[in-house]
Amino acid sequence: MNDNVVAGVAGLTADANILINQSRMIAQRYLLRYGSPIPVEQLVRRLCDLKQGYTQFGGLRPFGVSFLCAGWDSAFGFQLYQSDPAGNYSSWKAACIGENSGNAQSILKQEYKDDEADERAAGTSMEMDDAMRLACLVLSKTIDTAKLTSEKLEFATITLKCGKPHIDVLSSAEIDGVLKKYEAVLKPSDS
Repeated sequence: MNDNVVAGVAGLTADANILINQSRMIAQRYLLRYGSPIPVEQLVRRLCDLKQGYTQFGGLRPFGVSFLCAGWDSAFGFQLYQSDPAGNYSSWKAACIGENSGNAQSILKQEYKDDEADERAAGTSMEMDDAMRLACLVLSKTIDTAKLTSEKLEFATITLKCGKPHIDVLSSAEIDGVLKKYEAVLKPSDS
C-alpha cells in the first residue's frame, strides 16, 4: 500500500485492487502535502471511510473485501489493523481474515504469547522466528490441504532496517524453506 504499510486481503480481488490503488493515492497525497509517510492508522481509517461510504447510498455495491494491514510509523511503531467490508477497523497484536478465520483466531488466542513486562525489558516484542512458527502453525491447522506448499501461500514481513521500514515479500523458495524449518509444528498428513 505504501513504503511503510503492507496488506493482506480476503474477498473479491477486483475490489481489493481498487482499494489498494486508492490507498496508494491517499498515501502519496499525504507525502506530497506533509513531506513524511502517512501514519498507519490514518491510512487505514481513510480507506475504511471510503469502504463505509459505499454502504450508505443506493445504487452502490459495498466493497466485498477485508484487509489485514501491517505497518510501522515513528509515532506508534509496528501496528496491525483488521478491516471488514463494512468499513469497521480495529487494532490487534495478532489477527487473521478469510476462510476459517474463526478457527485461526482461536489458535492465535491459545498460542500467541504476550508478556508485556518482557517486551518492555527487552525493548521488543515477538521475534521473527516465533512469528513465522506461529503463522505456519495457524495455516497448517486452518487450510484445507494435506500439505502446505509455496504454491498456495504468500508471506511478507515488515522490519526496520537503518531506522526505516522494510517490506520483504518472500519468494517461493524462501517460503519452502520456512515450511521445512517449521515442519514439526505442521499437522501430519492423513496418509
